[in-house]
Amino acid sequence: MTNYIGSRSNTVSVGVYDANMGQTYTYNSSKTYYTESVVKMSMLADVLYQKFPITSSENSLLTRMIENSNNSAASTIWRQLGSDKAVQSFFQKVGLKNTIAGTDGWWGHTTTNVTDQLTMMKYFAYPNSVLTDSQRTYGLNLMQHVESDQRWGTGYGIPAGVSVALKNGWVTSNPPSKLFVNSLGYINGQGKNYVIAVLTTDNSSLSYGMETINKISSLVWNEVPKTLPSIGVMDATTNNSTINEQSVVRGWFIDEKGVSKVDILVDGKVVGQAVYGDSRSDVQKAYPQYKNGNAGFHFTLDTTKLSDGKHTVTIKETGKNGRVTALPDKNITIANSRGYVDKPVTNTTLIGTSNVSGWFLDITGVSKIDILVDGSAAGQAVYGDSRPDVLKAYPQYHNGNAGYHFSLNTVNYSEGKHTITIKETGKDGRSKTLPGISVMLKYK
Repeated sequence: MTNYIGSRSNTVSVGVYDANMGQTYTYNSSKTYYTESVVKMSMLADVLYQKFPITSSENSLLTRMIENSNNSAASTIWRQLGSDKAVQSFFQKVGLKNTIAGTDGWWGHTTTNVTDQLTMMKYFAYPNSVLTDSQRTYGLNLMQHVESDQRWGTGYGIPAGVSVALKNGWVTSNPPSKLFVNSLGYINGQGKNYVIAVLTTDNSSLSYGMETINKISSLVWNEVPKTLPSIGVMDATTNNSTINEQSVVRGWFIDEKGVSKVDILVDGKVVGQAVYGDSRSDVQKAYPQYKNGNAGFHFTLDTTKLSDGKHTVTIKETGKNGRVTALPDKNITIANSRGYVDKPVTNTTLIGTSNVSGWFLDITGVSKIDILVDGSAAGQAVYGDSRPDVLKAYPQYHNGNAGYHFSLNTVNYSEGKHTITIKETGKDGRSKTLPGISVMLKYK
């Protein structure tokens, strides 16, 4: 590419960010240029950052601004954003350190360099804290549907089937020494994933600038190394499932460079490493290019070491090249113990000696069940009543004698409203308290 640029009579700067390798490459990066219409990507980002979802009127303006490169729509958006001072504030906020907004309504005279334009395109291409995934998808969709006569530049020379999102900018009214032709693009497919920015000036004609960028785009596509993405799936546990005891987490992961380790995280903390290398002929059949028929992993998660309730499970793979890939979180509920109060029913009135009864299951075994009135211990329930209905509903606990009962003498308490609470302690020493039952106590 350097040799090619050296053969041209115009001034050129190029920036490429290869997401697969995490590397940025630039040529003549300190040179500044008028953005012309590529600043419309920054304007789009500014609108989405401030407000999303957008109105139908805003959608119409943004669509015309990006897909048709309509300057009237861009001028309206520029004014709505607050013009140069307000837009400059956004540039600073998102780290465009070398970009200066054009004044007096001349948004196309915003000055920039390729490093800043790479930064802006990365906000649309990859997850970040500035734009949400929905905002990114909206912006990329506009760039993927620019009108046919504008599909030159950084999308040129890309094979069919590869995703191309681009925005070009140019001016033909200035003398040749000021003729700027620019292009930004996001290319993703066939094992390649990169953002590219090409800025040019001193073009003898618009076609000369277009020809330069087209050739550079082709050269970059050919030279960026093909890297297959790391892919994985967690087969078990399933999302929003309830688990207990020793629960197996399993799935598969393929990595072109080889899998170094697969970490299992619960609530963001590593709880262990999975065993990797289980036979997965289905994965080999679906992804033969990875040449890995033993891509499965498994890990036994001891839920008794975790609190009952809601948690997240994350799978994080580290390749032999050090690249880390995390799968989306799965939400789970751990229920090593569970119980229910059959009697009394909330808001009932108890007179004299009343029966408190229900059932409790604990994967580690039930040690005791305390009955509390208004938070103070009233006594311990008798545990072990036959409950075949509970065994049928929760066979995994293997307990058909999960019932408990307790005789509560209401004369030990003042008449009026009270709260009865059931607190179970498992044989592992952990306790679980059921929601309180509100009742009225009377002597007669």
